[in-house]
Amino acid sequence: MHDSRTLNGYRKISLAGQEYEIPKVDPRETVELHLYLIDASLVEIRIWFNHKMVHTLTLPLAKLRTVHF
Repeated sequence: MHDSRTLNGYRKISLAGQEYEIPKVDPRETVELHLYLIDASLVEIRIWFNHKMVHTLTLPLAKLRTVHF
């Protein structure tokens, strides 16, 4: 799955009601989110900017159940 988010002034994105800091990207830039299911309970979110992966997050799938793409 793919989605995009725009960083706020503090280099953070909002996802499923939580904020996550994204280093190496300037505030107010748009990043791409690529979501990969690791197993039945974990998802890895790879964050891309300018065709480079700049950060990854691993979250429980239950935390993302509220996200609708």
